[in-house]
Amino acid sequence: MTEQPRVMLDANLLIGAFLAPRASRQVMEWAREGRVRLVLSPYVIAEARRMISRAFRHRLAEFDDFIAATPHELAPDPAPEVVAEHRGLVDDPADVPVALAAIYVEVDYLLSSDRHLVADDETTRELRYHVRTMTPAQFLREMTESG
Repeated sequence: MTEQPRVMLDANLLIGAFLAPRASRQVMEWAREGRVRLVLSPYVIAEARRMISRAFRHRLAEFDDFIAATPHELAPDPAPEVVAEHRGLVDDPADVPVALAAIYVEVDYLLSSDRHLVADDETTRELRYHVRTMTPAQFLREMTESG
């Protein structure tokens, strides 16, 4: 049996997985079943918590339980000076820490619905040199088709 792919989700997908039965929730379920190895970073978790605390404050503890119940590896956040040195890695500066964490721990896939991370064009060329980026739906399709 081949090793399970290591998959990182961005903050928006963590929120989507928590709130609705979408493709990102399926990725989380696969992590619980051992079909994929989920990788998160403190930055991604903090961003998701911040957004949930603004819109769904009453559900923050439930979100924390959701994350805690899903086996995951914690990738270190890049230092601020490293983020500053790589600010052109992707178009949106807020996505640079996510991209760098994914590269640093050598995940197989970085999943996002953010075009700044998954666009198949010049804006993500350097990122895609290091890690495969795609939407959760694309990932599920690829995993299902490959067996």
